[in-house]
Amino acid sequence: MTTLIVLFLAAYRLTHLIVFDKVFEPIRNLFVRRYYNNSPEGLQVQYRLQGGPVSRFIGQIMNCFWCTGMWVSFGVVGVYVLVDWMYWCLMALALAGFIGILGTWWTKQVGFPEASPKKEDEPA
Repeated sequence: MTTLIVLFLAAYRLTHLIVFDKVFEPIRNLFVRRYYNNSPEGLQVQYRLQGGPVSRFIGQIMNCFWCTGMWVSFGVVGVYVLVDWMYWCLMALALAGFIGILGTWWTKQVGFPEASPKKEDEPA
């Protein structure tokens, strides 16, 4: 059961890294570009696929949390089965995933206004 939880959290963290995290944005931009518009209905996200057919296919996968999660899960299980020492890397990813989930829950419960970006017209 512990192994399943580690694999779940490691796959979650890698999926989140690929689909959402800023640090992965330069690589993600090779395949898909996202554009954000503030509209009266809220934040609108549009995207444009980049490159040829293979790049566009990868961009479609990288733009979908469910799609990326499926392929990352195959990779995580494959790494776990084939490379014994990688379990420790998966454990580190799992801890990072757990911290991310815990941080999101905490922010939704208690709030964390100090981490919110300031608007340009607000004093610092």
